[in-house]
Amino acid sequence: MALLAEYTAAGFDPAGFWTLTPRLYVTLMRGARARIDIQIEMSNRQAWNTAALTGGAMAGKLPAYEKVFGGLQAGATQTPEIQQTMCDTLAKNWGAVMEA
Repeated sequence: MALLAEYTAAGFDPAGFWTLTPRLYVTLMRGARARIDIQIEMSNRQAWNTAALTGGAMAGKLPAYEKVFGGLQAGATQTPEIQQTMCDTLAKNWGAVMEA
């Protein structure tokens, strides 16, 4: 019953437990562990960013939002040239062969 308890603690439906093979159980539990590790990392980064921004605001050294998170604003449009460059870069990174 310890395996069932661990399975449900990982967020899985207890009804599905009885149809699992041992290998599938291990695979699912490893995936759950990886998901939890990612969630912990994201929470830690959010806490650090909040502390850094709060400290900057208290010390009067917080840069303007636009300076830190600038770039395209909501509703801004991209030129066809920018879109083409972005698509070409993405295709190249994915290994596409570019025609001359």
